Amino acid sequence: MAGTNFDLQGPDAQALQMPVPPAFASAEMASEMVEVYWLSLVRDVPFANWATDPTIAAACAELSSLSAYKGIRTGGVITPATFDRLFPQSTIGPFVSQLITTDYLSGAFPTSAKLQTVLPNIDYLFDFPSWLANMNGAFPTAAVSLDPTLRFMRSIRDLTRDVRADFVAQEFIRAAVVISDLANNLADPNLIFNPGNPYRNASRTSGFVTFALNQIIGMIGECGYRAMKAQWYQKFQIHRRLRPEEYGGRVEVMRQGLATYPIPAALLNSQGLARSVTKFGTGLLAQAFPEGCPAFPAYGSGHSTYSGACATILKAFFDERLVFPNPQVPTADGLTRVPYNGADAGQMTLRVEIDKLADNISGARQGAGVHYRSDSVESILLGERMAIGLLQQQKATYPVPVSFQFTGFLGNPIVI
Repeated sequence: MAGTNFDLQGPDAQALQMPVPPAFASAEMASEMVEVYWLSLVRDVPFANWATDPTIAAACAELSSLSAYKGIRTGGVITPATFDRLFPQSTIGPFVSQLITTDYLSGAFPTSAKLQTVLPNIDYLFDFPSWLANMNGAFPTAAVSLDPTLRFMRSIRDLTRDVRADFVAQEFIRAAVVISDLANNLADPNLIFNPGNPYRNASRTSGFVTFALNQIIGMIGECGYRAMKAQWYQKFQIHRRLRPEEYGGRVEVMRQGLATYPIPAALLNSQGLARSVTKFGTGLLAQAFPEGCPAFPAYGSGHSTYSGACATILKAFFDERLVFPNPQVPTADGLTRVPYNGADAGQMTLRVEIDKLADNISGARQGAGVHYRSDSVESILLGERMAIGLLQQQKATYPVPVSFQFTGFLGNPIVI
């Protein structure tokens, strides 16, 4: 019922639209399934090793050969630097955003960015009896095996752990605090804020109730909540797309000769599927979660929708042009971080790291086997539209001149 609910601020949940997702038998759908099969195979490859890992290289080669695949290409091909990325700006710097790997001070409490992840090489629902029981509503009997050692996020597996245990907007509330702490490194703390902030150039006052962290955190929760309702309208009232684990079930049934579906040969003959069959013994898509996919439609992604909305709020209130100082990257074991010395370190602006955070959260749902690429991309853009609409309406209520200036996910300049 969430999608039929109305709000008094921002666009109505039913007013925003998404394009029709790829059809079951389309070449684009086949390419998206090939991608999630590959992602299931590389969940435990540390990001630090992606440039040299042979399975990552094989995934990039096959996805590059699929003309319908809409991934980010460099020179016409998918590379380890663009694999599992949703937007070009996310390819700048390390794979994981600084906003999710940086320790920060939460009030008087020092907070570590390490997480309690799960043990590697444990996947679920790749045997037909357990898959079928899950499809019929059985509760999972397996429990996740937690890693007793806390680690920085260093693999898709770690990211999937975060997006299974998080609450709506959690990562972006933390990001707001991390960004706010950066003001301590500036000659004028107000320079952390968007150029349109009415207090940015004030010499004797600053925002507190409004145009400061109090409002930003409130807006993140407020906008993320509204964006989710807009997505639930799309999920249930409009599209009702089947989940990747369900598509994988049809692949396996067809492999067994028990039924025929219009599954493109590009998927049935793919290396991604073949390697998955070799590893798991079936054509089912191995899941990162014991329960598999959520029990509601795939299109679009709730995590991606709130990520697009919350990221837009961060860019609207903070100065997206600031370069993130002293970037670091987790080691392959995730136990520590080391300085990032890549040639593009100077390009790691707040815009890049905020957009990358949305990319990470969304891509983690694909890596878990519960969403497709188009679920993520189109949902991020839906969340962005909800945030823009909310900012436009709230702007009219401020008693001081204010504007919001930032860059959209597609590289388009936005001024409110």
